[in-house]
Amino acid sequence: MIRTLIATIRQHQLIFSCALLIALFLLVLGHAPVIPVLAGCALAIIITVVRSSPGQSRKLRTSSVRGGPRV
Repeated sequence: MIRTLIATIRQHQLIFSCALLIALFLLVLGHAPVIPVLAGCALAIIITVVRSSPGQSRKLRTSSVRGGPRV
């Protein structure tokens, strides 16, 4: 469990860095409330990680130009 978490953090290092910088900017310079900022940053990271994980993508059925299913 810990190894997969560390591997995920390494794969999405840019996202974590951007979320941290935006949170610090909003909290320090924007005087925004702490809980909504942290919740929003965490939600953005979670959505990005879940959408990019390989097991979550569904294969779409494509159809040919004439409307029949492609085999």
